[in-house]
Amino acid sequence: MTGLGNTMALIVLILSALLVRPQVKGVVVVAPMKGYEVFTPKWEVDISPHGPSVTLSGSVEEVYHQVLQLNPQYEQNSSWLSTAPKTQPSKLAQNTSPKHVTDWSLGATLCGRWSATPVRRVREGIRYLRRVRGQPKSQAGPAQCGRVSCAYDSAIWWCNDDDRPKVLSSFASIAGGAELLVKRCVEWMNPQPDAIGGQVFHPHKWNVIIRRDKC
Repeated sequence: MTGLGNTMALIVLILSALLVRPQVKGVVVVAPMKGYEVFTPKWEVDISPHGPSVTLSGSVEEVYHQVLQLNPQYEQNSSWLSTAPKTQPSKLAQNTSPKHVTDWSLGATLCGRWSATPVRRVREGIRYLRRVRGQPKSQAGPAQCGRVSCAYDSAIWWCNDDDRPKVLSSFASIAGGAELLVKRCVEWMNPQPDAIGGQVFHPHKWNVIIRRDKC
């Protein structure tokens, strides 16, 4: 790496450390289920095609805001995914390639167990999860939950019931679980409700919860 590249990498790492902050300032985040504990999700994010990955903390909305502070051109650089050489794919391309997409075909769902939140807000959270590229990390479980998205009192939680830390291939893995809940708890219903609360379980000992929450 050139001297300029080293300098830029150092600047990014310093800024990322300064940007890490609690999920909701002044608001206590309460676990979505009795007997569970809350962890603050960590996100290993690629903020530029050839720059270093940075680890940020918080909900996806907070992390996305931090990413834009680190790289205001983040949105315009979405073409990285399609232009990465096939012989040496970037981490971004690997995270979104078909073989890295999480299989939810065996996911078990529960509809209506939690206080419902507007479907349109849930879909906004899903879009945010798909927009930030990188890998989400959780601490070891079981009974550990992190609120990965929360806006307008609409929350998406990621819970780890494994006794080991979890690192998912991409944030789209969590988005896929939330989308399955929307499909089974809303789109398959007649008439379709305009609010949703539910939980979907992945066979690999983690799950996703959609519910109304304070944020």
